[in-house]
Amino acid sequence: MPANCDLAIAGPALLDIARKTGSVHSAGCEALLELVNAADRLRSELRRELSQAKLSHTGFNILALVHQNGSAPIGTGGIAEQLELSPQTVSAALARLEMAGLITLARQPTNRRRINVSLTIAGTATIRAALERIEAGVARLMHVLSPEDLRQLKGVSSRLALAPPASDS
Repeated sequence: MPANCDLAIAGPALLDIARKTGSVHSAGCEALLELVNAADRLRSELRRELSQAKLSHTGFNILALVHQNGSAPIGTGGIAEQLELSPQTVSAALARLEMAGLITLARQPTNRRRINVSLTIAGTATIRAALERIEAGVARLMHVLSPEDLRQLKGVSSRLALAPPASDS
């Protein structure tokens, strides 16, 4: 399936075709569309929380990565690599985060070309608050599921994530 395929838009047509052709996969299409809709609701919740925290998606990911890294130094190149972003995108986001007082940038004494990123007290508070709000949003969304539903959803999601890609034959 193409990476830029928007199932929220194309989904009903896909399901209609699967039903009309009598495809044995129509139940799978329907389940996939429901899963995509649920993921879209989670993404929407994330965007809303990031907006309230006045963070971009990239800024949030950088703060979360630096926070997760703890006291271990992390450089701009490591951030770009781990988040699969261009160095230019990371540099621009770091500049905004530094201006907002959420991070500090410090050159390594042993390699002046390498810049390490660390959270300020405000940055730590911001990422913790954002993570707590996101977790609360996820809890609000997922409260309709029983512990057994959650266990099954986790198992199914894991199997789907590990499934080999369909061949283009």
